[in-house]
Amino acid sequence: RSDFSEEELKYILRHELVHFRRKDLWLRGLVVLAAAVHWFNPMVYLIAKAAALQCELSCDAAVVDGIGPEGRRKYGEVLLGAVKSRPKARTAFSSNFYSGKKGMKKRIFAILDTRKKKAGILVLCLILLGTLGTGTAVAVGGQGTGSRSASPTDSFSELRTLAGKWAEAVKNRDGKAQYALLSPKCQAAVYDEYSAGHWSTGTSSPWVESYEISVDRNRKNSATVTYRYATSTGFAGYYEQTLSFAEQNGKFLIDGFSEPKEVSQTASDVSSDSQVGAFLSSADGRDFQGAANRFVKAYLIGDIREMKRCLSNPESGRNDFSMAGRTVDWKSLTLKIAPEAVGENAVSAEYEIFLPGGGSQSLCFTMEKTGGEWKTASYKAEK
Repeated sequence: RSDFSEEELKYILRHELVHFRRKDLWLRGLVVLAAAVHWFNPMVYLIAKAAALQCELSCDAAVVDGIGPEGRRKYGEVLLGAVKSRPKARTAFSSNFYSGKKGMKKRIFAILDTRKKKAGILVLCLILLGTLGTGTAVAVGGQGTGSRSASPTDSFSELRTLAGKWAEAVKNRDGKAQYALLSPKCQAAVYDEYSAGHWSTGTSSPWVESYEISVDRNRKNSATVTYRYATSTGFAGYYEQTLSFAEQNGKFLIDGFSEPKEVSQTASDVSSDSQVGAFLSSADGRDFQGAANRFVKAYLIGDIREMKRCLSNPESGRNDFSMAGRTVDWKSLTLKIAPEAVGENAVSAEYEIFLPGGGSQSLCFTMEKTGGEWKTASYKAEK
């Protein structure tokens, strides 16, 4: 049973017949197509909404044309009745006899306004939608001819720019900016993690202070980002991250990225001596290297508290704490051990510290094993 009277149905059917005669469903199809292709562009939804409302206003004007003030009032009442009995289920191709509360308010004011209406806004919406549709056809037609025709130089530059945008977003801990540079596959993989962190990535300390981009021309579609990390006390190491790229719809996107890994900053110069090699590969030798690394890094960033933890006698007057609050800007370290320097529960060694601008300095030290732990007994810096 209908909720509308015979007179109300007359107005409703007249409204729908106007849609039918003007083939408005074709317009709605264009709107749906534009929204589907340009789903990422918020402007297309605003245009589509404006076009739908203007279409209804135009239909209303055709229905009330020549019926007088009383007919306009009755037709307005029919629209108000539609607010109460609007359909619960609608599709993209449904005509909008009910067009929302705000839309209904505009339509009722327009019905009661007897001045001649202009179709300028509707025409503008149609032109904009048509332009979007034409642009889509051109883009699809252009892609159908084959793969991207950009020169290798252009591709190299584009990959470097993309890697730079990614590194800058990592530096700023901007998860949304990183997400926008990813392929759909990558976006799906990281969405839960990024959204759970409120789109803030990385850690507050250490943080990325600067970075360098390296794109290997011999390795297609990949790049390496080297991050320089820092803490409140200074330099905290270099970390490398590998990016892989994929071309989708004529545009490069990041299709994969590795976790940043610390650049191997400590190497051992053991010559070919089997005794030193056997020591460093043993469990005791690995513990020694770990303790030595902790001490030298505390020294390089001027972390006196950590240095004292690594010393066997932190109160000794021989200790040099002049590095307090100062930082050595270093690139890599090499651990040097002479065969004769490896003794029972005691090792003398040297760290050669390589500086970013070239040159190096040394930190000589002796470590002793006491209470099952390796501690630094003495040390001396040489420039």
